[in-house]
Amino acid sequence: MISNNDISVITTNLGRLATDDDFAGYDPYDALNSPFVRASSLGTKYGRIAWTQFLRRSPINLRPFIGVLKEHNPKALGLFLGGFTKLQAINNVDYSQEIERLMNLLEINRSKSYSGYCWGYNFDWQSRAFFIPKFTPTIVNSSFVGHALLDLYKLTGQQRALDMAVSIKDFILEDLNRTKDGDTFCFSYTPVDKTGVHNANLLGASLLIRLFDMVGDEVLRTTALESLAYSMKYQHSDGSWFYAETSMQSWIDSYHTGF
Repeated sequence: MISNNDISVITTNLGRLATDDDFAGYDPYDALNSPFVRASSLGTKYGRIAWTQFLRRSPINLRPFIGVLKEHNPKALGLFLGGFTKLQAINNVDYSQEIERLMNLLEINRSKSYSGYCWGYNFDWQSRAFFIPKFTPTIVNSSFVGHALLDLYKLTGQQRALDMAVSIKDFILEDLNRTKDGDTFCFSYTPVDKTGVHNANLLGASLLIRLFDMVGDEVLRTTALESLAYSMKYQHSDGSWFYAETSMQSWIDSYHTGF
């Protein structure tokens, strides 16, 4: 059995590894950052998918040999921010330097030209349903970052964290597409697609309802509950959800249902 001391050592070492690399690294799905991969996939959907899955599953990290660099992944930055905030709350250790650096990196790596603060991935990615260019903001990444910012504000009262989190509502409310279903709807994954993915939809709803608690805007509450109602309508009797309500996305897995 792993002891609390073991967990503390592992966490400390992981934090040191991350800070030593300035929170930059590889991602399982970053194959399309390679100029070789982009050229050899011939711009085709299945070429991109094949290369991405090959690098993701390869027992040898080939990225250094094909031009994939360690970079700042905005979703990872949000997860690190949330992690250091929780560690500071639990251990009463000052992680203000790490938190400040992460806040600055989130500012630098946010997606520009949208209604509010938002974040995507630092690489092009191809799913079964659509192709998304790098730094196209997603409801998933923006929600993860938003929750981390609200956790930080709750712990420290840092106004900058609250302002950044509140701004995300404008991206969600104004830039994302909506799939209407009666008096409910599902948020799209990004501003450039109309795919209704349940875990992404629920992540957005969860952030909006937390923001409502902070700022008291009734639009946030109404929108969050209508979005929530869409996914609750499609929950199965055993508690699971399909990934999305389309024939090509109607699979069930514990990862996405677990959100």
